[in-house]
Amino acid sequence: MRPRRGRDPRGGRGGRGARGAPGPGGRWAGPWARTLERMRMGRRAQGGLHDARTGRVTGWEARGAEVLATVQGDGPEAFQVRFSLAPLSLAQWDSVIEAVARRPDFTARLLDGVMPYRIEDAFREARAPLFPAGGRDVRASCTCPEGGIGCRHVAALHYVLGDAVEQDPFLLFQLRGRDQEQVAHALRAATAPSAAPAGVAPDADALTADPVTFWKAGPRPNGLRADAAEPAPPGSTLRRLGPPPVGDDAEAVEAVLRRAWATAAAAAARRLRR
Repeated sequence: MRPRRGRDPRGGRGGRGARGAPGPGGRWAGPWARTLERMRMGRRAQGGLHDARTGRVTGWEARGAEVLATVQGDGPEAFQVRFSLAPLSLAQWDSVIEAVARRPDFTARLLDGVMPYRIEDAFREARAPLFPAGGRDVRASCTCPEGGIGCRHVAALHYVLGDAVEQDPFLLFQLRGRDQEQVAHALRAATAPSAAPAGVAPDADALTADPVTFWKAGPRPNGLRADAAEPAPPGSTLRRLGPPPVGDDAEAVEAVLRRAWATAAAAAARRLRR
């Protein structure tokens, strides 16, 4: 994993609170910040938020799944903070990749370098946490006299990391043990077409089929039923896939696809009713 470095949060990195400093809002920063609420840190959490907003976290670096940071105290002394999350096991990551691979929209976005808005759905399906669930999910230490997970310096770093994941949500993957490139590689492997087993030759008969009858279906087996209808609600598949990646023409292209989808479904239904 490549090291990640942060800067003074007042200077221009990541999602911001109302006054341009780290805050508990945002799609990714919000759930991240709620971890401190579950830990019931009270005034220490408020002190940590103040430290984060006033730039006392003077620098941080993610080395693999661990974050190292320097946090300025009330006096001249600065403290060293170490922070990490409980990593997902290999089995958990395999389950996550399988769950994502079943969602073409998630897979396409991740391979395009975009975090899907509802990526937590795949983690829930895999029964693996993405955001920290509470204190049991967080490992932290500090060189201050309190020196533990509940000190304000750890809280300050936690808020700054919330700002960082709002800017780059793939940091969440790294803190769980895999970076963006590793997840993309696993997804490509999971969605690659299956190769023929070694030593098995292609079916020669399939290559010499009569071209006159190739496109004609044989008699329908007794008892076989097939229904073709537009999905309910209309266009649900297109909505799951998301807007077509064609820039400003996305709405027009989506409208054409929606009409074509409905026309094809209606035609198939008429043929099946014959």
